Amino acid sequence: MTEYTSGSSTVDAMASIQLTGNVIPQIWYKNILKETGKPDLLGIVLLADIVYWYRPVEVRDEVTGQVIGMKKKFSADLLQRNYEQLAEQFGESKRSVKDAMARLEKLGVIRRIFRTIETPSGVKCNNVLFIELIPQRLHEITHGGEVNTPMTKKRHRSDEKPPTLCQKNVIGVSQNRHTNTEITTEITTEIISSSPKPPSQDEGTDDDDDIKARVGYQRVSKEYPTIARIALEELVKDNNRKLPITENMFLSVCRNVEEHSGEIANVSAYVGTCLNNIVAGHEISKSPPKRNAFSCFSQTKYSDREWEQLEEQLLAN
Repeated sequence: MTEYTSGSSTVDAMASIQLTGNVIPQIWYKNILKETGKPDLLGIVLLADIVYWYRPVEVRDEVTGQVIGMKKKFSADLLQRNYEQLAEQFGESKRSVKDAMARLEKLGVIRRIFRTIETPSGVKCNNVLFIELIPQRLHEITHGGEVNTPMTKKRHRSDEKPPTLCQKNVIGVSQNRHTNTEITTEITTEIISSSPKPPSQDEGTDDDDDIKARVGYQRVSKEYPTIARIALEELVKDNNRKLPITENMFLSVCRNVEEHSGEIANVSAYVGTCLNNIVAGHEISKSPPKRNAFSCFSQTKYSDREWEQLEEQLLAN
C-alpha cells in the first residue's frame, strides 16, 4: 500500500488525529462583539457549543450506508442547559455566562426560554433554562459579512478628545440586570405566558464556590442534577449562606425531594424548608412542631410529687 506524505512530519502525524466538537468560523470574531468593539470571546465559545448541539446527526441505513434521516442530540424540543453547567464547562463564573448569554440574545442569534418542567418522580421545577437557536440570524452572522451589531459603540479617533466627566460628586451606578423570560407548564413549543425575570441574588462569587465544595455539589449533582441545582440556589441566598450544611445533609435533602410522592407547589421554598429542618434536627420534609399548651404540657417532665399535686387539684375541681 502506498504511503503518502505532505513533506512535513507534523502534518503527516495530524492525519491520524480525529478532531471533533465545536466549530468557530473566523468571521464570528468580527461580528460577535462586546460594547468595547472587541470580540466577545465567551459569547463566541458559548454560541459554538449551542450550535454543536443543534447540528443534526445523520441516520444511515445499515445495509446500503445511505442517509435515511436525521435526528437531534437532545431529548426535548429545545436545548436544555443551565448557567451552572456552562460556567463549570468553560471555567467561567455564573455571572459571566449569564452576561454573555444576554449579549447573544440581544444580538438575535439565540432566545432564552424559562419553563416549568416535571421530573420523572413527579417533582415540578420552575424557571428551567432552554435555549432556542435562531438559524436565520446565525446564517447572517456566519455568511452575510460584517453585521451591524447593537453591541458596538462609536469609537473616538486618536486625534479627537473623548468626552470628559467632572470627577466631583461622581457616584457609581450599578447596572440593572433584567431578563425577559417566557414560561410554559410543560416541555412544548407553545408559550402560554411571559413575565420579566427579576435580577438573581446568586451571582457566582467565590463564596459560592466554597459552598459548592463544602456540600459536594459536583458529586451530588451527578445523581440529582435538577434538585441539586435548586438546593444550591437556595444555599447561596443571603439568609441561608451560614447554614452548616454538610455533603451528607445536602445529599439527604436532594434524595428526599426527588423521592417525594406528592405534588410540590413551590420546589424552591420546599427545598429551603428541608435545608433548615435538617440543620435544626427536625424531620426533613416536615416543619417543626408548633408550640401550644398541650405540646408544652406533654413534652415537660414532672416529678412524682408534682403529679400527686396535679391529681389532687383535678379531684378537688
